[in-house]
Amino acid sequence: MQFSFNGGIVSPEMFGRFDQAKYQTGVAKCKNFYVELYGGLTYRAGFRYVHHYDFALGTMRLIPFVFSEEQTVVLAIRGGAVNFFADGGMLLNDDDSPLEIVLPYATEHLMQLRYAQSADVITITHPSYPPRKIIRRGATNWTTEEVTVGYGLTSPQNIQGTIHKPSTTGYVEREYIYQVTAVNEENESAASERSPVLKNDLTLSGNYNTITWEAVEGATRYNVFKLRSGLASYIGETTELSFTDDYIETNGALTPPLIRDPFEHYPTAIAYHGQRKVYGGSFQSPQWLRMSRTATDDNFSYHIPLQDTDSIQVRFAARDGNGVKHLVPISDLMILTSGAVWKLSADGAVTAASVSVNPQSYVGANDVTPIQIGGAAVFSSDQTGHVHEISLSQGYNASYQVMDLSIMCPHLFEGHKIIDCALLRNPLNIVFFVRDDGTLLSLTYEPQQQVWAWAEHETQGKFLSVAAIPEDDQTVLYALIERNGFRMIERLLLRQPVELQNHCLLDSAYQYTGEAVDTLSGLDWLEGRTVSIFADGGDKPDAVVTNGEIKLSRKLSNVWVGLNYEGEVESLPLYAQYANPVKPKIASQVFLRVLGTQNIVVGVNQNALVTMPVTEHKPRSLERYGQPLNLISGIVQIPVASPYDRDLQITVKHDKPLPMKLLALEVDFK
Repeated sequence: MQFSFNGGIVSPEMFGRFDQAKYQTGVAKCKNFYVELYGGLTYRAGFRYVHHYDFALGTMRLIPFVFSEEQTVVLAIRGGAVNFFADGGMLLNDDDSPLEIVLPYATEHLMQLRYAQSADVITITHPSYPPRKIIRRGATNWTTEEVTVGYGLTSPQNIQGTIHKPSTTGYVEREYIYQVTAVNEENESAASERSPVLKNDLTLSGNYNTITWEAVEGATRYNVFKLRSGLASYIGETTELSFTDDYIETNGALTPPLIRDPFEHYPTAIAYHGQRKVYGGSFQSPQWLRMSRTATDDNFSYHIPLQDTDSIQVRFAARDGNGVKHLVPISDLMILTSGAVWKLSADGAVTAASVSVNPQSYVGANDVTPIQIGGAAVFSSDQTGHVHEISLSQGYNASYQVMDLSIMCPHLFEGHKIIDCALLRNPLNIVFFVRDDGTLLSLTYEPQQQVWAWAEHETQGKFLSVAAIPEDDQTVLYALIERNGFRMIERLLLRQPVELQNHCLLDSAYQYTGEAVDTLSGLDWLEGRTVSIFADGGDKPDAVVTNGEIKLSRKLSNVWVGLNYEGEVESLPLYAQYANPVKPKIASQVFLRVLGTQNIVVGVNQNALVTMPVTEHKPRSLERYGQPLNLISGIVQIPVASPYDRDLQITVKHDKPLPMKLLALEVDFK
């Protein structure tokens, strides 16, 4: 008996490895089911229709924007513009037109965009464009601007000086020049223009110079510097707009800040780490990192000599020329190139003197944004196409290690590449990956329980991009899907409502609730398609959408309309623990433990050249007419037609918009 399926899909190359633990919990095929953490398989929910774009507008990229659990949005970026989606709809302007702002990105560059968010601002980078901010100023008030580098405060203006020299005995005239900077908790401005030359002898008691300046908005205090040999050195600070120098000794270790431009070459990657904003890579300087001042966003000032809070510039010396692709902050800042994984670490606080960069693995990453889960990161390899995890190993001499999460099912990745991914955190940790052929892969991932299980998901179309945001007390997956001459925005909610009649188990689905009707209109995105209908808790006859309408078999009040998708689970070749595994065998009965299920179809060796008939489980229905179906929970016994063969594999299919959860499987065979 197979008690669990949380091994997920196992490659045919592993069919002889009965000794592996994954064999005991794995399956040969898992299509349109996702793997539960505790071991069950659940027929996936359907994708609900949100919006559709004309095919001529080109493809898009979905990016999540999460300010808080209650304030979340998906950005749909296409060539030249961006729209916004939340709570299953598109954000609109006051005149009910789509909220849209102009962006400079070309369609062919969308999947190479990198992004990082801080509060209401998401910063986007690409080595062909200046870094750009998209700023949320209100629920339907969004703006965009290029990132500008500055000190954060303007310099004090109108520096004036007054000479006081009551003492003249032994007077030797000297020249004094001053500069002032404005300061607050995060920033220090550039030095002001130099003051007029003040001629005095401050070595004499009673002589002093008074410097004044105009107030700077946002400043809480001012640092004052005196020039010695042409270099400005610190002499004191004040909260006033004047300062008195009565021969104060200079401190050459403190000087006015200078600034470096991190956008001399447009950066490839971006992240936040150690209270700093980090840019990495570019076409011209692929292995450079530039980090802002502590607790600032785009202040890249520094001092001579350097201070701990100054901006940092680092170049890591690699044996190849592969540039930075991603910056991933976990315990340390992981730097992913197309050929290696590097670690930027610090002995204590992140400062110019404390940072170091060291290689951790020679497995590179592709353009897909890595996913952070707890203390680990999951990324797609540029070299193999596989999906890898990087995490900190346990032990006294802990180091980062890279593990191939695809090793048990390489056939899902060979000849393909991953083009996008998104993480659902609630109700399960599931990472969804978009493959270049339009297939959606899911990885149920719980590293603390050593669970990683793969499944495949198909639809009547091609998946192009995905993004996940918190909504409706769970994490919701938004998907860009190409189908029927449109590019669709659709939405997947794993956690279904309690009432069966409100379950969404169709793709590109639309729900009507209200007075009983026998015609539904406004279905133009499904024009010409044969759609399935789930109404009032039961499966109804299919219909064809004509002129945006369908005709129902009778008047119905709670109707789901959408595209059907088939679920299929295929077991690994059966074997008995104490029997010869190559001895021919024949199956007679299949026992399934299910929970909240309707529509079960079972067969044996359905992928053989000569297939055997399948058996549909048809329990006697005792529901009153018009009432939702009663769901089956417990063990069901299904007789099957079986060949006499060395390898027997059980296939369980599900092809109606009804729920199904498979918990265990037992086969009676001889």
